[in-house]
Amino acid sequence: MKMIKELMSLARADNNDYKLNKEKTDIDKLIKEVTIPYMDFAKIQEKNIIFDLQYGKEIKIDKNKIIELLIILLDNAIKYTEENDTITIKTYSKDGKFNIEVQDTGVGISDEGLKRVFDRFYREDKARSRATGGTGLGLSIAHTIVTNHKGTIKVMHNQPKGTIILVRI
Repeated sequence: MKMIKELMSLARADNNDYKLNKEKTDIDKLIKEVTIPYMDFAKIQEKNIIFDLQYGKEIKIDKNKIIELLIILLDNAIKYTEENDTITIKTYSKDGKFNIEVQDTGVGISDEGLKRVFDRFYREDKARSRATGGTGLGLSIAHTIVTNHKGTIKVMHNQPKGTIILVRI
């Protein structure tokens, strides 16, 4: 069912049937609200989630689509972060744009994976993906959400280990 829902979402985007219902939203507050349930889940797994929310303004977004984006990013960060590692969620303004970074100190992604991470059905490690679940569509959907908000999304290596996902709207 999850895969069917994800495929339908991508099909609507492919057919330009992707409508945004934008409204002014306190993005830092929204991020906290969406993340709170994940904090308990992370704590059970002995993982840490840290906030560094510095944007401090409202932004005109489709709230439901951005919630979906945040869920995808948090799911991935928790899934690929090991015990005693940290996930940091940062917001800030740069060059007149809203920026959110989801940084983790988890297993990271290969250089080849960085090139293909937004491809539909791409999964970095087939064995690990089977063990952790997932369809290989999440980051493709995240890319669609961000581009429909006229933004960009980029995945980078975190140093010394892990991944950073940067969204700019």
